[in-house]
Amino acid sequence: MPTIANLAEWGKGEFAAHGAVAEQPVGRVGTDSRVLGKGDIFVALTTERDDGHRYVESALNKGVSAAIVAREKAPEFLAEFSERLIVVEQPLVALQRMAAEYRRILDIPVIGITGSNGKTSTRKMIGTVLAKRFRLGHTVSNFNNHIGVPTTLLSFKGAEEIGIIEMGANHLGEIEVLSEIALPDYAIITNVGYAHVGEFGSLKNTVEAKWEITSGLKPGGTVLLNGDDARLKKKAAETETEAVFFGFSTRCDIRAVDVHLDKNLHMHFTVDGTRFEISVPARHMIYNALPAIALGKHFGMDAADIADALKGFEPAAMRGVIEKRNGVQFIVDCYNANPSSMTGALQMLRDV
Repeated sequence: MPTIANLAEWGKGEFAAHGAVAEQPVGRVGTDSRVLGKGDIFVALTTERDDGHRYVESALNKGVSAAIVAREKAPEFLAEFSERLIVVEQPLVALQRMAAEYRRILDIPVIGITGSNGKTSTRKMIGTVLAKRFRLGHTVSNFNNHIGVPTTLLSFKGAEEIGIIEMGANHLGEIEVLSEIALPDYAIITNVGYAHVGEFGSLKNTVEAKWEITSGLKPGGTVLLNGDDARLKKKAAETETEAVFFGFSTRCDIRAVDVHLDKNLHMHFTVDGTRFEISVPARHMIYNALPAIALGKHFGMDAADIADALKGFEPAAMRGVIEKRNGVQFIVDCYNANPSSMTGALQMLRDV
């Protein structure tokens, strides 16, 4: 677990306090002063919508141990707070540096996940499997961007044995930065689709954006790819990165066959002779389960234990959840829907 002095050093910041104050273990590191408290570190980010420096003093008054602030803003704060400020040139850059240094110190296997769809479900399935044997650190909710990835890494306490990190982006170059912070040993690309294609410019650019997850891949690392995605197959053939393919086709290394949907809306399928079951009524969710099976086996788990773990998988909210109302089953799979239509759909469900 890092100390405040560690963060200041890693972020190339100035921290006036010494002794016991500087050596305090860091609690949470975050950008929302409303949820932080004693022992936590507040990062004052400036965005198009707001300036986090407006909330520094209230955060410190609530008991956070220190606040990371921009040098140009530091003179604005009362002298009584001076020893609780980590002064840096750019708080976001400092946050990313802190996470990158801590990642190197952790020295544990990290699984990175990106793709146009399925990142969170894949991360949750992998976590469901590996948690049967290992202590895990992982992305919370879908905090997978340039802020979420470093704060996730800095939330690790040091006892974790494996990390699972989602990486999302809507512009070229963003996943490259995240990958070089997280340094994955295993990189997963779930698929390539039209999500954010307007920002990427084309599906070809989307492939390049997702492939950026390999930029920080450790030497000897492996990329797990959707083998039914022709674009990813083509991209893999153009590189020397070791690739493992998952999917339904015969060209996949991890292949699902004998797919069946039962009356309870659970999916059943077979991989290498073992029967698996997941409690979501969607064939595409099998794509999310296959990397979990592959990694579970890679880390020494028995197929039967992996199958038992996946049977207990619970999907994230609005990602294939089954709701029952007055004897009618509803499949709530509207996370990526238009917010107004999603709200309307959920309200209709509540009214049934």
